[in-house]
Amino acid sequence: MRIGVVGAGIMGADHARILHRDVPQADVVMIADVDRARAQAVAEGIPGAHATDDALALIRSDEVDAVLRSEEHTSELQSH
Repeated sequence: MRIGVVGAGIMGADHARILHRDVPQADVVMIADVDRARAQAVAEGIPGAHATDDALALIRSDEVDAVLRSEEHTSELQSH
């Protein structure tokens, strides 16, 4: 299953790495964060994953089968 992770802070990065390392059925393919550099840093540690600063693009992507949201409770997804 191709997974997208929204939020590349401490928890999101941990979730992405654990999915990649410990869940054979999970293929982490995309990381989204409002801070694209932070998303890129997480994606660089996961072969085949790429980064975006657009969470809605990740959610709508045909490359993603499931989305894990790991963001601050004050975060809001906003349409562009």
